[in-house]
Amino acid sequence: MCRDTVHGVGCFLFQKYRKSLLFLFLTLLLLANGFPSLAGKEAELSLYATSAVLLDGESGRVLYGKAENEPMPNASTTKVLTCILALENCELGETVTISDYAASMPKVKLGAMRGESYGVKQLLYSLMLESHNDSAVALAEHVGKRSVPALAQKEEKEFSKEESMQAVKAFADLMNQKAREITREPDYSFTANKRAFSFLNHNGFLSMMQGAISGKTGFTGKAGYCYVGALESEGRVFVVALLACGWPNNRTYKWKDTKTLMNYGLENFRRLDLRDDKILVQENILPEVRVLGGRGTEIDQLVSAKLRIQERTEAREGQTTSGVLLREGEELRTEILLPKELTAPVREGQILGEIRYVVGEELLQTECVIAAESVEKIDFAWCLKQVTRLYLGLGRKETWLKNWLQEKTSR
Repeated sequence: MCRDTVHGVGCFLFQKYRKSLLFLFLTLLLLANGFPSLAGKEAELSLYATSAVLLDGESGRVLYGKAENEPMPNASTTKVLTCILALENCELGETVTISDYAASMPKVKLGAMRGESYGVKQLLYSLMLESHNDSAVALAEHVGKRSVPALAQKEEKEFSKEESMQAVKAFADLMNQKAREITREPDYSFTANKRAFSFLNHNGFLSMMQGAISGKTGFTGKAGYCYVGALESEGRVFVVALLACGWPNNRTYKWKDTKTLMNYGLENFRRLDLRDDKILVQENILPEVRVLGGRGTEIDQLVSAKLRIQERTEAREGQTTSGVLLREGEELRTEILLPKELTAPVREGQILGEIRYVVGEELLQTECVIAAESVEKIDFAWCLKQVTRLYLGLGRKETWLKNWLQEKTSR
């Protein structure tokens, strides 16, 4: 374990952040289990990589896969996790003090010495441009000091499909924020501890295709050449991950495979906006659902529950995505799942059903259907009140009341 993490985030980060890492390893290790996938539905692409995947960076949909469910070593692409956690938990201007353990990391390394101080920003450039192991561990230790207590309080559990999809989108989301600036810089220099440092960006893909957002390379003798990168075009975000994509003398294979997968995505997938009112089910088409034993305004009234769609701002985290990439010929369909009848009481805001947005057999998104208002249950006090009201205003209603009581008694 330690040897693998030396080329990534270090044993320290793995132990302290095993839950967060598991989220993101689902993408970086190409463990696409449980994600909607189109793999196998298209002509097989010619790729050098032993394992590869093309993802919709917005929805997490697997658009193409090759051995994408096989766990494999992923070398320094793991450092993307370090970068994400550092950006989520630190300010770029914070100071990091180098520990004995961080200073002891093997090459490739910054050469930081025990007791030296560096800025988080400086270490992030070292991490993402040159893949320095000592910078990775120093950042991991710095983040761990402040975040471990909060993480330790989280309940251990298996992750839901929605949570796993969030992990798939983490890399694309990251590249739309602070890390884009860092990972797109062609070079970076700074002076610290009376020494000068200069870094070069080794992500050749940035200049190979228009719209390339960012990425991270990796290599070990066991993992081979690895790469994870993202591209944005016309509102679409594609994420590629490659493992075991050649060994020495074949370092360009990863760029060829990345371009092959990205071009495949660009040529075959269009974006569908799931926030478009023309796509979303509107409340005015939702039927009312009969409520058995519910109070109405009249004693013999059939009572129904009025429905509404839960506001997106109220929706549970991970239940919605703003868009999805579809292959030409694929169509979105909606399924409204509601009970035929309900039993009182029904409470306002109570979840009564759901709306599903589906492509083929793949569930892309759900929306909750809830009660727009409460329906109380009929009880003795309500019955007495209704009978009394009818009795006091009898007149012509006397015969109706007797007939109604006889009918109810005979049932």
